Amino acid sequence: MTDEVTGKTGFHDDYAENFEDVADNIFAPIYPVISQQITNRCQIMSGTFIDVGSGPASLAIALSKLVDGKVYAMDFSEKMLAIAKKKIESRDLNANVTPIFGDIHDMPFDDYFADLVVSRGSLFFWQDVPEAFREIYRVLKPGGMAYIGGGFGTAELKSKITQVMEKRDPTWP
Repeated sequence: MTDEVTGKTGFHDDYAENFEDVADNIFAPIYPVISQQITNRCQIMSGTFIDVGSGPASLAIALSKLVDGKVYAMDFSEKMLAIAKKKIESRDLNANVTPIFGDIHDMPFDDYFADLVVSRGSLFFWQDVPEAFREIYRVLKPGGMAYIGGGFGTAELKSKITQVMEKRDPTWP
């Protein structure tokens, strides 16, 4: 998607409500599964966590239920952050999850800030992937880890979601 004002390719605020609907009603089952996979693989159960390109904070919220610490749901869409904030408040998770405006290419965190940086699906919207990974590395504490991907948790979940999405939008890849 190309923003007609900025010329940037990536997520556009006009899609925020549709994205929220898809995340909450179709993709919802994947976030607890992926959160469990992240904690199992990374073995980081406490500290500071950042979900980059968090959208409506679905992964950040699921992760916050498994870890002890602060989870930041970072996105560069003001509309998406408003949706995330409302979702976080409705689940009474303000003490655990903080929505924050930021761009993966210039993250609003100090060096060595986070124990774990995660993302599910935002990689496809990054303008400069090497720069994004440099930023992730910059904000990670020594010994910290990143878990970045676009998966669906399991093959079964991917199959179910694909079927629903193809009925909703035949052009969905």
